[in-house]
Amino acid sequence: MGYGMGLLQIQRFDGTKLTFEDRPYVIMTDHAFVDLGTFSP
Repeated sequence: MGYGMGLLQIQRFDGTKLTFEDRPYVIMTDHAFVDLGTFSP
């Protein structure tokens, strides 16, 4: 049924500096999952 594209943007603030990290992805299979990393506060 086509493909899906997207962009995950991670924003981090350590109290003084704001940083951004982009993680683009493409899904080519129906009902697929994409591992974009883990979250740890």
